[in-house]
Parts: sequence; structure tokens; C-alpha cells
Amino acid sequence: MRTLAVVLCFLLARNAIASPPDYDVAVDTTIPLATAPSNWGGWYVGGSVGFSWGSSDVSYEQEPFSVFGFDFARSDSGFGLTNKLHPKSGTGGLQAGYDFQRGQIVLGVVTDFDYRNGSAKTLTGPMFPPLNDFLSISTVHEWLGTARVRAGLQLCKACLLYTTGGLAYGRVHHAHVQTSVTIIDRSFDSHRAFSESQTKVGWTVGGGLEYRFNQTWSIGAEYLYVDLGSDTVKTGAGAGNDLSGYELFYPATTVSYDDTSSIARVVLNYRFGGP
Repeated sequence: MRTLAVVLCFLLARNAIASPPDYDVAVDTTIPLATAPSNWGGWYVGGSVGFSWGSSDVSYEQEPFSVFGFDFARSDSGFGLTNKLHPKSGTGGLQAGYDFQRGQIVLGVVTDFDYRNGSAKTLTGPMFPPLNDFLSISTVHEWLGTARVRAGLQLCKACLLYTTGGLAYGRVHHAHVQTSVTIIDRSFDSHRAFSESQTKVGWTVGGGLEYRFNQTWSIGAEYLYVDLGSDTVKTGAGAGNDLSGYELFYPATTVSYDDTSSIARVVLNYRFGGP
């Protein structure tokens, strides 16, 4: 019996040595990949709201004039004046574009259309009693559209800093009114008005910062400087519109307008592309 116990102990000891307990723990050696940066490539559409402030440089020239009536020029001398109007208003519109990304560089094209209605007016006079002459000049900056390229740098996973520039076109309205008002008899009051609306073409340049808070939506702030160039409204000499029937005479005039503006706005885009 004693011998059997010794044999059993020997066999158990040998088995323990031959098969030691497995104390190893499995270790996951897989290295997690870094999250891929947002890809700005693809089509997008969106809207914007902002503020527009501008400048219309006005140059008024009146030909020599010596007939009784509107006479800023005083007899046979010419007359000229310059002024600066500052139309401003809120803006709102739509945009659409496409971006292509390579590394941290983002290139794209974008077009937009904004409604605005900024107006400004200046009044000169009265001159030379008893026939007091007044000159009113006004401008209105109406809608605006652009077609631009843009080049950007991805500063962080969701941030894009960019510059932009290209074609700008917009509707403007210009008007000038010449008025003669007598302080002796208001029946001699007379005026002549001319106006012009046209779509002007120019250029724009600017920049912005856009933040992409998920794969679908992005929000940004943008500034554009717009130059729509100059245009001229010419009127020949002629009679005005008065109550007396005497048809007071008005000289030939040339009025030139040079229209520029700035736009600051917030843009919100829905993006169809993704990583």
C-alpha cells in the first residue's frame, strides 16, 4: 500500500512537470489606424446671408450754358463736380460648387447669386436765386452674381482656409434729376430726370474660412471685394418738364459712375462628397 502511494505521487509529479500550467495571456498586437482626415472633394450646394457696403464714385459734367433755366455753370462756363455715394444693405443668396483635394491642397470652382438693395443719394444746391437750381444724383446696387475659382489649405481635419477670385456681374440703377425752383412763382418750377438700369460685368477677389462639422455639412465666413467698373449716362441739351409751359432750358450733361462694393457673409453648405 505504501509502495502504491509512492508510485501515484511520482506519476502526478511527472505529469505536472511535463504539462506546466498555461499562464500566457493573448495580447492584441494590432496597431489602430489613425482616423482619416475629412475629404473636401465633391459637389456641394448651400445658402448665405450677410451685409454689403459699397461706393459709387460719381463725376458730373455740364457743358457751357447761357440760356435762362437750369444754370449751375453760370452763363458760358462749364461746370463739374465729383461725389461719392455709399449704398449698403443686407444680402442673401444661394451657391453651388465643386472641390478637388490632393493632400492638404483643395482646389475648386463656385458660383453664387445674391439679392441686395443698397441705395444712396446726394443733393447739390440751391444755386443763384431767384431761380434755385438743384441737382440730385442717386445709385442703387441691386442683385449680384459671381463665377469664381478657389484655392485652399486644409489647416486641420475639419478646417479649410481659402482664397477666391473671378468674374462678377450685377444689376445697378443710376439716376440724376435737374430741378429749377423759383421763389417768386412756383408755377415756373421745372425739372428734368434721367435714369438707367443695366447689368455690369467686373471682377471679384476675396477669401474665407470653412469648418466641416460632419461629412455632410459645413459652415464658413467669407469676404468678397467686387468691382463692377464704370458706366456713363449722357443727356443732351433740352427743355424740362414744368407747370408754366415756358419749358425752361437744360444743358447737356455727362454723369459717370464707378461702382465697387464689399460683401461679408456666413455660408452654409450641404456636401455630397466624402472620404
